Amino acid sequence: MKEKSPYLDQNNILHLPRSIMVILCGASGSGKSSFAAQHFPETYVVSSDRCRALVCDDMRSQTVNREAFELVNHIARLRMALGCTTIIDSTALQEFARQSLLHLAHYYSYPTLLLVFDVSEEVCAARDAARIDPPPVGREVVALQFELFRELLAKVTNEGFGTVIVLKSEQINQVRVQLEENHR
Repeated sequence: MKEKSPYLDQNNILHLPRSIMVILCGASGSGKSSFAAQHFPETYVVSSDRCRALVCDDMRSQTVNREAFELVNHIARLRMALGCTTIIDSTALQEFARQSLLHLAHYYSYPTLLLVFDVSEEVCAARDAARIDPPPVGREVVALQFELFRELLAKVTNEGFGTVIVLKSEQINQVRVQLEENHR
């Protein structure tokens, strides 16, 4: 969070324009969905877990990832075509998934913010294990996600995002979000 950002001020207020794509990125249990629920209207948030549930009634089913992410991209496309703020809530740990969203944002001339949740593997695994609804993904999955997370940290600033902000665990609860309202 130390980097200069056009969105995050010195008081930890994240000022977001109306037409922006924000991609929440981090391992399961890092606090992305909680952050989204706390700071954004529900209609702004396109959740990969929710899209999985809409496709097959199971938000944890990995057998429908392709279909779920087609739905994520479709909803994001519809929102951006209308000029709406679009918040993507997924792990976003695989480069192809980030690039797909980045291409969509560029097509609609949307600025992009990759908001990276840098929370320790131990904390993520403990939070995940304590989950009831949605059910936990498991320690092995969290460990695999952390392998991808370490790769992401090494290269994400060169992927083409307008802004990348890395939030450390102790910083996440300090951030406040100020949104321009969506208007039609």
